[in-house]
Amino acid sequence: MANVHRPRVFLDVNIGEQPAGRLTIELFTDKTPKTAENFRQLCTGEHDGLSYAKAPFHRVIDEFMIQGGDIANGDGTGTESIYGGEYEDENLGWRDMDAAGLVCSANRGKDTNGSQFFLTLEPCPHLNGKHTILGRLVSGHDTLVKISKVEVDNDDRPLEPVLIARCGELEKRSKKAAAPQPEDVMNESGAGSRGRRRKSDASDDEMAGSPAPPRPRPSRRKSDNLIDEGLRGRPRQRSKSQSKSRPLSATEEEATSDGTHSPHSPAEKHKRKRSPSPSRHVEEKRTDDADAKYERRRRSLPNQYGDERYNRNYGDEARYKPSPRRNDHEYAGRRGEDRYRPSHGRSRYENDAGRLDDGGGRLGGGGYDEHEPPVMFKGRGVMNTASMLSKSILNSLALLVGSAAAWPPSYPHSPPGGPGPYGPGSCAASSHHQWRLANFTSLVVFGDSYTDDSRLGYFINNHGAAPPVGYNDPVSYHAADGGRVWVEYVKQYTGANLYNYAVSGAVCSNEITPRWFSAINAPFPDIAGYELPAYLNDSALVYANGTKFMTDPPDATVYAMWIGTNDLGYSALIQDEQVAGTNLTTYVDCVYDQLDRVYANGGRFFVLLNVAPLNLAPEYGILGQGGAGPNQYWPDKSGNISEISGRMLEEVVSANAIYQYRTPYEVVLANRYPGADFALYNVHDLMQNIHDNPSAYLNGTAPLNVTGHVNVCNATGGACVANTSPDSFMWYDELHPSEQTERIIAQTFVDVVKGVSAYATYWSS
Repeated sequence: MANVHRPRVFLDVNIGEQPAGRLTIELFTDKTPKTAENFRQLCTGEHDGLSYAKAPFHRVIDEFMIQGGDIANGDGTGTESIYGGEYEDENLGWRDMDAAGLVCSANRGKDTNGSQFFLTLEPCPHLNGKHTILGRLVSGHDTLVKISKVEVDNDDRPLEPVLIARCGELEKRSKKAAAPQPEDVMNESGAGSRGRRRKSDASDDEMAGSPAPPRPRPSRRKSDNLIDEGLRGRPRQRSKSQSKSRPLSATEEEATSDGTHSPHSPAEKHKRKRSPSPSRHVEEKRTDDADAKYERRRRSLPNQYGDERYNRNYGDEARYKPSPRRNDHEYAGRRGEDRYRPSHGRSRYENDAGRLDDGGGRLGGGGYDEHEPPVMFKGRGVMNTASMLSKSILNSLALLVGSAAAWPPSYPHSPPGGPGPYGPGSCAASSHHQWRLANFTSLVVFGDSYTDDSRLGYFINNHGAAPPVGYNDPVSYHAADGGRVWVEYVKQYTGANLYNYAVSGAVCSNEITPRWFSAINAPFPDIAGYELPAYLNDSALVYANGTKFMTDPPDATVYAMWIGTNDLGYSALIQDEQVAGTNLTTYVDCVYDQLDRVYANGGRFFVLLNVAPLNLAPEYGILGQGGAGPNQYWPDKSGNISEISGRMLEEVVSANAIYQYRTPYEVVLANRYPGADFALYNVHDLMQNIHDNPSAYLNGTAPLNVTGHVNVCNATGGACVANTSPDSFMWYDELHPSEQTERIIAQTFVDVVKGVSAYATYWSS
């Protein structure tokens, strides 16, 4: 290893208009030669002028990493390389991301490396084996900390530009024999530069090349005017010419004890002339003695003598202690939970005892409380989320969900895991916010009338018989929204293969909320009993020529589920007509149980749509605000309409709160779906925004309407009159969204599968 030559490159960084310092990087050419050579040539600019110069660090996440190197677009969405485009991963397993200061190639999936890179600010074990490690930081750790402390927006993009001003390669210089130096050069080591080394003193390991910022020399001693303590605690003061101390006289002790100086105090009588202060010293006037005629020197570096402390009133550069080094000759940063911790004040996740809220100093590390049972979601008692989870689990979920809320992705700045598609994911609290789908070719979807094309029609037309295996569900231009459903628009927008198993009237399971449908003389087909088995049968279908019915590669197929409208609604939970012993949590259990079956069949990318704001639909709305009385979906509706609307609001909010916490629990903490990626699509808030701001979404020619509906019928579903401007409405009828609303849902869904939607929270295992 000692004979291996690893080249070193440098990046001079500016924050705004001001130089921040230099990052010197040693490249692992012996471990990842192709990736390291790409990085080296982009530093030197020797390949067709491609260079990191003027490229930004477009993504900064303190206590995780800084990312830059987009020489194509400059915003994190592009990449380039000396190999003419993206190239393959290299030696991914040669070491773990077990230290700060590692330089890694950023990517958007397997074999998609280019110019983008990131530097770790702490160990990132969740990224092991996912990114090529090409080098390490050998100097410039203070510069790295400066960059990590810049202010950023919600997309982790610096508010003030952080640019690579200059870059290049450092050349190794051999030690030369001493030679006579010109007088002016020899003077560099004279009195004017005490302690500096001559240029001829360079060692074999030093680099020559582009100039670097001057290296600070160690302090020889404290200021001559500073009083310190002797061996036995007596005040001692520096003499005017010697480095040794002498005891102060009694007069001098008395003068110094009250903060004043004796007229004969050596501090004023003897002023030693010294060379100009080096750059790391600053001159400041004494403010505690108005008659003082001297200036004292103090160092601007924090914790000079170990007794300086900083609080939140100081700038960020003063709030963090220097990181100790390990004895492995590798920069490792702080160890354990003390890494980059503030010197004073608490972390935003600490409690009054100074401990992380999860009780264990790390995510989920607290364990169960001895007085509380383990987490069990299969219970049949009254729903109480807090009672179902131990305190440590709740705190861990609060960390996870809180970090998600503080980090909303938004295109084009935050594709999978952060700004741009080339990103290493996220930090400890948000390290599982990833969406690693590189290519979207197929969509498999389960649901009810909000999604169904023609399957319920097949049941009706065939006296309740189910479609055969390999059934191609035809598109309907007269679906429940009055036109095409949202999945057909997803197919149109993306060109993906569509396998739609949704059935109008469906619930998750007829063992929880069965609903009778007289047209087929049976309950509506459900997800658990019909839709999932139909999918499993189709996925196993192989024709005689050897081709499969479904084109569903695991790395390019998304499985979406949107269910709950009927589970919570008429003839179900809102009327307490569910099977005895079941409740809202049982319905949610069913949803994850069906996802288990898809996962076991090879599914790895899931989009779970939460419950729509049904309390805004005319079916469950308030009278005077669009709420409907008896209608085709609830012919015998009676009672307090406001009470019905309020109860539906309670059910919707409760179900979505469970989804919000249950999803990260199952994916991250329980590791129920190893290797899978989940997106929780907040379609509820999207539809709420349509309701609150219709002019941004609806585009019909008639006045915009979010309380009424397009198709108005009598209580038996007859004598219908349709409005001539359906795109002006949020709702098509008493229960179903309009086609325009479903177009918006489809457009947002496309962003969700890209990994860039602000209406999605991403989780990966």
